[in-house]
Amino acid sequence: MKVLRPFIICLFTIIALNCRSQSPIEKAFPDSVKPYKPKILTVFNLDSLKPFMLDTLHNPDGYIFVSHTNNQANGPFIALKKKSYYNYFYATGENGGNGIDKGKMIDFGGKGCKKFLLNYHENMGNEYFSEYHQGFYLWDLDKIELLMSVEYIYSNSDHGISRDSTGEYIQTDSGSEDCYNFKPSFTNNTITFTETNPPCQWEQNEAEKREQKANPLINPRVIKYKLHKGNLIRVNSIPK
Repeated sequence: MKVLRPFIICLFTIIALNCRSQSPIEKAFPDSVKPYKPKILTVFNLDSLKPFMLDTLHNPDGYIFVSHTNNQANGPFIALKKKSYYNYFYATGENGGNGIDKGKMIDFGGKGCKKFLLNYHENMGNEYFSEYHQGFYLWDLDKIELLMSVEYIYSNSDHGISRDSTGEYIQTDSGSEDCYNFKPSFTNNTITFTETNPPCQWEQNEAEKREQKANPLINPRVIKYKLHKGNLIRVNSIPK
């Protein structure tokens, strides 16, 4: 047993390291991202889906819309015009999604290559917590593939508030905040995420946020991905 003890200790140490929970930033920026092929549906007339149009696409022609059928909102979807019909699919790649903003075509993937960048943001919270999410979906509309979905701004604030036995709100502690804030940029085959101020969305008032934005970080963390054989590969480790 004494002979096996160092081996057992080593084994449990390896398991503990591998099973440790990932931080939000580690979950947001994985080692590699493979393109995702969504389920594609076909319709001859978009009016049958009772669409509420959010945006119009050009080259390729199409729309971003939310469908209102059976008294329920569904989507958002991207619909691409073909000769006599539309291909449509979830704009987020899967069912439902966050509140999307208007998208735009960008140069990415080589000379003359255009990709569709669809941004989103979402605010949520109540008396106990606040959350803010901001990110993008990067689409190859020619292949109908989602190249990347990433949340580059994240803030989760626990207000440290609970209710007492009478139902009154009380401050039980100072609360906590977990957050990161990166700004994406695109050049040829590379996506760069550069850390920026303010780091959290709720830790300062608007005046403090403006002051921090005017004073960029001296040594910001940088995370880079490169497009290689259709996959996006992170080319550096996540800085601490």
